[in-house]
Amino acid sequence: MRTEQKILRHFLAALAYRTQKALRDAPAGFHEFRAGVNVRTPRELIWHMTGVIGYACTLFTGGEWHPEPLETFEEEVRRFHNVLEDLARHLETGTPLRETDYERLLQGPLADAMTHAGQLAMLRRLFGSPIAPENFFYADINPENLGSEQPLPVAPKPSWSPEQPPPSPGRRTRNAYSEAEAANRYDTARSLPQQTKTLWLDALTPAVPLQRIAKVLDLGCGTGRFTAALGERFDCPVVGVEPSAAMLDVAGRQRAPNVEWKQGKAENIPLESQAVDLVFMSQVFHHLAEPRPALRESNRVLTPTGYLAIRNGTREHNAELEWLKCFPEAMEIEEKRTPSGQELCELVCGEAFTLISHRTIYQLFAASYEEYFEKISQRGLSSLITISDEAFQSGLQRLKKLVSSQPRDLPVYEPVDLFIFQKNATSAE
Repeated sequence: MRTEQKILRHFLAALAYRTQKALRDAPAGFHEFRAGVNVRTPRELIWHMTGVIGYACTLFTGGEWHPEPLETFEEEVRRFHNVLEDLARHLETGTPLRETDYERLLQGPLADAMTHAGQLAMLRRLFGSPIAPENFFYADINPENLGSEQPLPVAPKPSWSPEQPPPSPGRRTRNAYSEAEAANRYDTARSLPQQTKTLWLDALTPAVPLQRIAKVLDLGCGTGRFTAALGERFDCPVVGVEPSAAMLDVAGRQRAPNVEWKQGKAENIPLESQAVDLVFMSQVFHHLAEPRPALRESNRVLTPTGYLAIRNGTREHNAELEWLKCFPEAMEIEEKRTPSGQELCELVCGEAFTLISHRTIYQLFAASYEEYFEKISQRGLSSLITISDEAFQSGLQRLKKLVSSQPRDLPVYEPVDLFIFQKNATSAE
């Protein structure tokens, strides 16, 4: 098949996958649910989708096709998948299109059918049985599988429950640091005193023997707060990987020896397999839309029995962050995206790692409340970037009031957890 035909075949497989995701485990009566006047029921939608794909077939064969409604919903679903396979055969055998082209085939009937698959998912929510969100980028979509037996999600959203509302529109926090100005603000707001960096390295090395580390990956290195320090402590080369070019630009100003900077994502690390002995992730885990692919990649680039160190906040300690209590909108974001310690451990251990150490460290974040206010006011923290300007200004006034009630030179400490895992030996076989 030509490239266009392969892409369209994959599109049909994605349509089959998304349709079955919307129908899987649907409660009784869903197929006859009518959300409003002149709104199609799920059964009518599947019938219509069959007609749309059947029309696409006539663009190859000529003629007309108007399917009659079938007696049961199960029969309608079965026929829909059969017609998908009919269309795929026309693509595979190279049957020429009649008086049109692949672009119009895609933008017309195929796009129409995919829209209706989305409507099925919307009707599930209106029926009180919403489907779990997932990152479709990682979905196990097989172009050869156009039937009703589709695989389960590879990357479902962790900690989701049917009671959760759909995500609000707006800026995505995982891209919050894409701009140069935000990267510079982050570097200021997230800067740590040297004694705090030393504290973290001292906590890391008892569980990670220095002599076993020949190369380190600082994954999601940001502006490189820990990158050079890791190289100095382990006396070895370090690779800093970060998706944001703006953050890497700030990191590169350090001109640190023995450090290599690479742009890349945790889900697709730009390193060969078994390239490093330690993967260090600092305040990255809660930014991952789906942690499992990133954990598999970390496992891949680690040498056998290598180490994964995750420095991250956990939901249990959100209430101890004084700045966060002043910004309720940011607190709502953090409560949703920050994992509990147990959730984090279960996710990591589920990807061929074993927990060997865990502790909560109260780190020095600012030498005084005056410095604390200055750092937070930089608006370099991702949840503060995400909330509205009005919400940020209101929270800043609350924080200012809090700071004014504290001794001026009182240092501010914040809790952050350190989890150290070791790659299971069997995963390297």
